[in-house]
Amino acid sequence: HTTFPRQGAKKGRYTQAARASTRSKLIAEDASTEVSPAFGGSNADKWEKAAFKDAGPVIVGGFGDWLDERESDAPFFAYLNMMEAHTPRIPTAASRNALLDDETRELGLRTDVSLFKENTFIVGKHDYSTEELAAIRGVYDATLLDLDKATATLLDDLKKRDLLDNTLVILVSDHGESLGEHRMMEHRWAIHEPLLNVPLVVRWPGVLEPSRIEAPVSTIDLYATVLDAAGITPPVNDGTRSRS
Repeated sequence: HTTFPRQGAKKGRYTQAARASTRSKLIAEDASTEVSPAFGGSNADKWEKAAFKDAGPVIVGGFGDWLDERESDAPFFAYLNMMEAHTPRIPTAASRNALLDDETRELGLRTDVSLFKENTFIVGKHDYSTEELAAIRGVYDATLLDLDKATATLLDDLKKRDLLDNTLVILVSDHGESLGEHRMMEHRWAIHEPLLNVPLVVRWPGVLEPSRIEAPVSTIDLYATVLDAAGITPPVNDGTRSRS
């Protein structure tokens, strides 16, 4: 089981690195979110809450540190939660440039997607143009590219350690995101497909052959599936509805 340090010098190291990771992506002319340097709206105090959010590379590095410090070759379970795609979204300039043309990139920096503005859109008190919605979705895609890069670093590191092909790797999202569909934003106000249909990728060389499962499955079943894969009997009467 992976437990990262919660106190002492290591906590300070990871805290500082996470804050620096987020700050390093801020663009001076960005006015789109509560934590953006040029944001002029209310709720700018949300900076502290989001100061550690965009830390995928830090999480991957911290996991690598933990692997270095392990004193046993016993099996391990690790859960890494990367938050780059969560609002407020602050993708790197490199990912913005890779996916967006100049006009869309600049519009993404100017379009207000703060929580208050998104809520006024939901209730019909504010409208986003077609171009603004495209820019919002482009910024979201740029955060996904940042996540892809962090995930690639993680998998590459496992491969270098000769662990990748002996590890069950599961990539999954807890929810999707509304980006203007059905006049919705965020992920708390509806149960449309963009929120319910999430990525689920399972890699287990030598056990699972490459395939695509067309039948609907649920993330609730990951709990029982992982226990089954590890040969662990689930606790009796644990209250879950999870099935392998």
